[in-house]
Amino acid sequence: MIIEFFGLPGSGKTFLANKISQENSVKIVEINCRIEKYLFALLFIFLHPVIFFRVLFLIINEESRVADLKRHKIKFLFLNMIAVEQKARFYKNSIIDEGFFQFILSIFEKELEIKKINFIINFLKEIDYFIYIIKSNDLAREERMKKRGRVPRKIFGQNYIERWSIIFSKNFQIVEIILRKNFRNKIIQN
Repeated sequence: MIIEFFGLPGSGKTFLANKISQENSVKIVEINCRIEKYLFALLFIFLHPVIFFRVLFLIINEESRVADLKRHKIKFLFLNMIAVEQKARFYKNSIIDEGFFQFILSIFEKELEIKKINFIINFLKEIDYFIYIIKSNDLAREERMKKRGRVPRKIFGQNYIERWSIIFSKNFQIVEIILRKNFRNKIIQN
């Protein structure tokens, strides 16, 4: 079983993943070096080429005026996510604090169209997932992000962050509904 944590930035995904990992002696899957990242990503591509290229196509075709952001989504977020997902499948039980479901939120710069991600959801239904849906109020999330010194997409400026945060929150609600209908889950108010 893969346990994944799904929530908005600063909701406490990593903190709760660590807590549940310690309480239940379940390994948090991490990629420890660039070689490991590329090896597991290549294994994923070999085992799931259709999914890989369909998601890659989705990222490339997503409207974004920022070329650096597309490169970041592909080179860092997508490759890291598929590597972690693939590595997690080697364990009987494992924890991913940000996996495929969280990545779906990162793809889109506008409101998500469910029909665009149905193939991903259908692919993920083949695996035994348990999803912790983490909810937190905006003030608490902002404080956590300031405290850790990491605000998503900060380099694109405050106006971009404000627009993106609204879209990200809407997309979170859309994906949450999909998760609640299709996967075993538990909602945690943090």
